Amino acid sequence: MAGPLDAMRDTRREWSINRARLIACLTGILMLMAVLVYRYYSLQIIQHDAFLTQSDRNRIRVETAYVDGYSFNKFFFKIFIPTIAAGIGITMFFCFMFSWVELLLAKTLTATMAKPIAAIMTRTSSTSGYELGLLAAAGSLTIVPGAVVIYFVRNYIAKGFAMGRV
Repeated sequence: MAGPLDAMRDTRREWSINRARLIACLTGILMLMAVLVYRYYSLQIIQHDAFLTQSDRNRIRVETAYVDGYSFNKFFFKIFIPTIAAGIGITMFFCFMFSWVELLLAKTLTATMAKPIAAIMTRTSSTSGYELGLLAAAGSLTIVPGAVVIYFVRNYIAKGFAMGRV
């Protein structure tokens, strides 16, 4: 059942285009993995002493508060919360980003009757189907709040990821 277009199809050219795209994607993935490995190396090897010193300072602060007779409430609000502020900020960032992603995935991937309330509240469907342009615009706009959160939390990201490291 070969049609007239099959005779005009250049399969070698299609294979070379697909191969070039695959190589470009793999190169991009390998470059991103190299950046990730470098960041892990930087945090775990190069900056290890700085985080070790910070951990020792926090341990000494906790022991000093215990010796000074701080009550639990005073210790919690004066010592503990400021110590883990970076971890709280990172947790807030991830909760915020996951809620935005959950909304978009629920809106676009679930069946009509199975949508969560957040997806039902933001309906973009009409009689002609989904307004994909509006969904794409909404997806692009969801990057803005995350970028604002990252702008304010960026100084604490490394500290937040390194919380509890010995």
